[in-house]
Amino acid sequence: MGHVVAALGALVLFISLFLNWYEPEVSAWALFELTDIVLAAIAAVALVAAAQDLFGESRAPVDAERWLPALGAAALAIVIVTAIDDPPAVRDAEQDTGLWVALVGAILLAVGAFLSQRRISIVITSAPREPQTGEYPIEPEYAGDEYAGDETETRPINPVGEESAEPPDRRRSDPGYPAD
Repeated sequence: MGHVVAALGALVLFISLFLNWYEPEVSAWALFELTDIVLAAIAAVALVAAAQDLFGESRAPVDAERWLPALGAAALAIVIVTAIDDPPAVRDAEQDTGLWVALVGAILLAVGAFLSQRRISIVITSAPREPQTGEYPIEPEYAGDEYAGDETETRPINPVGEESAEPPDRRRSDPGYPAD
């Protein structure tokens, strides 16, 4: 799942370079000298790395396990710095959609890279429930190291309102037993 999210983030980041980052109609290609090329290279390498892991290429030119987290962190850092500190050419201009799309793409790329490093699995098993008999077991009394009795006795469960069949005292002293 991480590689899919990283690939989607790389694609969104690349597309954002063609959108307007600042008013009036200033795209990343028109605004930056080198940052746009770096972001495009990050998106391309991340897309290749994620795709080769998805399709299982044996002789891949990019090791996705090593490079995806670094690429995601670099893209996120570049876009955040650009959003906080506007480039000098557009110091007084208003931020536009392309910058926010780039931020979403960089976040997706970084999150996908993080997820690709983790192995998460969930196992659900089912077991048959034991039927309720209306009785609870009473542990045998101890006499030193030997049991006083061989078998476990049972008493009826205490119905609400009756005080005749109290649970054993061990329940009151058990720290995991909920207080009344």
